[in-house]
Amino acid sequence: MQFIASDMVNVVETQAIIDGKIRSFPCCRPGFAHPECDAIDVPKADPAYRNRITCLPHTRTMVAPKSGCALGPREQANLVSSYLDGSMIYGSNAERAKQLRSFNQGINSR
Repeated sequence: MQFIASDMVNVVETQAIIDGKIRSFPCCRPGFAHPECDAIDVPKADPAYRNRITCLPHTRTMVAPKSGCALGPREQANLVSSYLDGSMIYGSNAERAKQLRSFNQGINSR
């Protein structure tokens, strides 16, 4: 099931322009607040993180505008086709397909 879901859905987080560059929101920075952020506090006694991480940044997915910019329920943008087409293996455009291949006699040498 995870393979199928990964082939049909690839969402991107909302990003901000910070210091003139496109970056992720600093959701875990003390005092930072933004409607796109929902930081997850990690308890000090968490067995997985054990005081190494105190916050997990969580940013809402990028919104897909509606036709004519009409108001309505928020829909997330999906960066891949909605078809079960193997795009996570082969890429969904020529540029991504080149990134996924080593061009080494049909063998991926990575």
